[in-house]
Amino acid sequence: MDRIDLPMPERMAIMHAEMPPGPEKDDFGKVVKENLAQFEKYKKENPDIFPDQVAYSRLSLNEKRLRFLEMDSKLLNRDKADQENYEAVRLAYVSGKLNLAKRQPGQAAIFFGGEFKQGWGALFDRMWKNSVVQWKKETPSGRLWVEEGALNWSSTQ
Repeated sequence: MDRIDLPMPERMAIMHAEMPPGPEKDDFGKVVKENLAQFEKYKKENPDIFPDQVAYSRLSLNEKRLRFLEMDSKLLNRDKADQENYEAVRLAYVSGKLNLAKRQPGQAAIFFGGEFKQGWGALFDRMWKNSVVQWKKETPSGRLWVEEGALNWSSTQ
């Protein structure tokens, strides 16, 4: 199962369906049923967060990421450093500098102090790790943002 685009309760239902019969599956099934019910209730109470699934399925990965970033922005209180990075990430997707369709598993993009620093690449690349020290000197109030392109809160792609 590699359906990281689905919310966690729906992913749990798939995991449950794939489990062998037995008491563990029965117990897990109860948890899944409860989580799905809570999730459905939450979706009904928050239609602005959970769009029509047919319309949502037609969006590009970048459009889905932008929607998630917007939703995340409404729910989280960001300080100035995070807000600067959020805006830079959003603009990178809108402008095409970042394209989730071109991202390989395990890759991330790097932002610091509201600036796009590196496109999709290995997260622990020595080149950028050394750069963070320099970026911090140049922009002491800046903060690192590692963009992995998550489409939901449960995981990244």
